[in-house]
Amino acid sequence: MNKAEFLHILRERLSILDENELEDILSEYEQHIDLKAAGTMTEEAAIADFGDIGELTAEILEAYHVRADFDRNKEPEKKNESHKNAVMRAGRKISDSCKKGWEGFLRGLENIGLFVQKWAGKCGSAIHNLFSGKKNTEEKEEKKAAKRNENLKKNRLLSFGSREHEEKRDKMENKKRITLFSVIGMMCRGCAAAVMWCVKAIWNVFCTCAGLFTGLFACVCIFILGTTIVLLAMGYPLLGILLAVLGLTMCTCSFTVLCFTLIIRRKGQAGESTGTAVREADEEEETVHA
Repeated sequence: MNKAEFLHILRERLSILDENELEDILSEYEQHIDLKAAGTMTEEAAIADFGDIGELTAEILEAYHVRADFDRNKEPEKKNESHKNAVMRAGRKISDSCKKGWEGFLRGLENIGLFVQKWAGKCGSAIHNLFSGKKNTEEKEEKKAAKRNENLKKNRLLSFGSREHEEKRDKMENKKRITLFSVIGMMCRGCAAAVMWCVKAIWNVFCTCAGLFTGLFACVCIFILGTTIVLLAMGYPLLGILLAVLGLTMCTCSFTVLCFTLIIRRKGQAGESTGTAVREADEEEETVHA
């Protein structure tokens, strides 16, 4: 067996190892053979000196912690099988996820259909109630008008023959008649009321802002007053400043109270005027029914 055959057999039997490790082993044995062949030995004798090639490869594999009966060609088959199993598992997962997604989509469509059906029923019932409500309100108004006419007839029958009641009724009817002058008067009164309301609103806003500003200034003056009292007690000559701050505090507090009392008085007067107007309207209604 020459060197080439020996290295070829060694390469085949050690093919389980990595390429770098295999090349290192082969180069090492090739150097040993070349060294021995350079001396008195031939290549065949140098190779025979290594011993049985099977035992040699077994020792080398044992040194690298690899089983001698391990077949490297079987490893790709196992890898292919593992790849196939992985692909099959991935396919099953994808199919299961697709089924679940389709089922969820169908459930979503079903829920949307139920939701649309529910809201369509509600809208239909609301429209029905709306139109039926209009009819009911018209019927109620007709009934109220009929009752009003009956009450008027009864009042006319009761007040028939009484001159005093007829005169009062005529006066009330004359008051209720709308003429051009009455319309102009109503418009003028409305404009005057609007102007007065604006003036009152401006006055109330002014009084409120002035009261708040002077109230805050009064708080500051009270703080300064307390500070000057403390400094005066400590021996500082601040009696004149203390009197000035005291006077300013009293002025601001009194002005604040004045502003808020004006607002409260305005509200009281407005309440009294509305109360008198309501009483007059009630008296007029009593005279009409009498």
